[in-house]
Amino acid sequence: MVYLTSCYNNQKDIASLPTVSFVNQIAPILTSAACGCHNNGNGTSVVQFSNLYKQNHGVDTVNYDVIYGKKAILAKWVDSSGSHPGMGGIYLTVDQEATIKQWLALGAPDDRSTGPVTGTITYAVNIAPIVSSVCSGSSCHGGLAFTMNQAALVAHESALQGFVNDGQWTGHGGGKQSASVTATLKAWIAQGMK
Repeated sequence: MVYLTSCYNNQKDIASLPTVSFVNQIAPILTSAACGCHNNGNGTSVVQFSNLYKQNHGVDTVNYDVIYGKKAILAKWVDSSGSHPGMGGIYLTVDQEATIKQWLALGAPDDRSTGPVTGTITYAVNIAPIVSSVCSGSSCHGGLAFTMNQAALVAHESALQGFVNDGQWTGHGGGKQSASVTATLKAWIAQGMK
């Protein structure tokens, strides 16, 4: 009888898998100079990745859900010839493109805290950016489904409450939303949908 032994030491021999932080690597790319139009807070039609909200006394607020909701557009941008989705000569650096590609290849992990949402949640500051990035589109709300705004969400409160309380968004044609979106909507409903 022959016994074979191995010098393989599972945890020590396997190099750690590559990781990319959404919060610490992806969001900063999209709130930097190349994406300046998305961070000017001037109320233009450009989707805002961050804003200087007067309600926050001028504190810069990163709209993580807006950035996260644009994963498909980011994938097209970094997998094409580098042309900006909104036209114009706007380019990411080679390193920025590589980081975004790696993040997407890893399944676009979201490393934000999913703890309880604190503070006042308002439609203008917290919900409108979610609606514009995650919910709107020709095959979603504003296309096949009803157009979302504050009044429409209030009118559909019971359905929305069912989705956020379920957590899996069962029955929602657009599929499951991120834990952050779910928690923010849940807190907004609890605070009276102002």
